[in-house]
Amino acid sequence: SLAGLGAAATYAVAGRFVVLGQFANQGISQAVQPRLAEALAVRDRAEANRLYRTATGWLVLLTWPLYLLVMTYAPLYLGLFGPSYRDGATVVVVLAAAMMLATGCGMVDMVLSMAGKTSWNLANVGVALGLTIGLDLALIPHLGALGAAIGLAAAVAANNLLPLAQVGRKLGLHPFGRGTFAAGALALACFGVLPRVLTDTLGGTS
Repeated sequence: SLAGLGAAATYAVAGRFVVLGQFANQGISQAVQPRLAEALAVRDRAEANRLYRTATGWLVLLTWPLYLLVMTYAPLYLGLFGPSYRDGATVVVVLAAAMMLATGCGMVDMVLSMAGKTSWNLANVGVALGLTIGLDLALIPHLGALGAAIGLAAAVAANNLLPLAQVGRKLGLHPFGRGTFAAGALALACFGVLPRVLTDTLGGTS
């Protein structure tokens, strides 16, 4: 209603890849959640940190390749849905960057909830919702699908960075370990830098 059916279609198509990343997140969360809940219940911070970091490393390793490839080959990816969607490449880049940030923080909202801070989670979601609505109303009439992507990216950032700061300060937990950094570096090198070099060498992504 703010930007027309064309912008809505572009935004819907540009974000299709997000669902694939959510499958990986759901699978890893279900595998780790029982043991993480147990560690938090007995206040075993070392074990909780180990599980949190291990899960985040695997999540980065599984999802960042997808997001990086989609960013690099956005016109090609969008072209699968029709040539008229290729103009949404910037939307894909914004959404993929937001998803990389989210997976880099791991299942931080779940950690916060399992630690008994559900009211904090509710407040964080409220902030994210407010950002989405405010930015959408301000940006979509002028930027179309890109404005919607920026609104969602801001909400994703708030819904991950706020609980990340909270679990770090109040619980002493964070997702950053050697495994997380190794997974991120490997993904960036193999699926970010290398494809970009090949693209620049061969010329074009379409």
